[in-house]
Amino acid sequence: MNIFQRAYIAFALLALSITLHPGQVQAVDIVTTECTYHFNRVGAVRGRASCQYNDFVDFACNPKRCVTKENKRFDSVYYYKCHASDFSAYREDVHAAQYVRRDTYASVQDWDGTWWDCPYNIPEHHNDQYLVCTDCYYVPPKP
Repeated sequence: MNIFQRAYIAFALLALSITLHPGQVQAVDIVTTECTYHFNRVGAVRGRASCQYNDFVDFACNPKRCVTKENKRFDSVYYYKCHASDFSAYREDVHAAQYVRRDTYASVQDWDGTWWDCPYNIPEHHNDQYLVCTDCYYVPPKP
């Protein structure tokens, strides 16, 4: 074997070891997540929704695998008898594109882009609802 063949083999082995280094490969754990804090149909990962159980931990979820306890899909979730944050306007129903759950109400963005506050204590409605997603993985915060 001449010197060029040895150098080529050494270089190929070095490149292979760098490529297969365990630090370069990370398994993705698929988990079920309750979106008890926040849900947004448009998440940080293209084609996936954002689901959070607190303000600090974000999961990328397949939106088609997100349902409420009443088995409503994410695109069929409505909140009822909502008002603007300054009480200047009211809306009978809000089609939820995203929500942030607070202590006594949910701040809900309608698919038309407007935001509404929807109290949990509305009789006969499920304004305290939230989505549970079964096809999610953790999204680390951007540096």
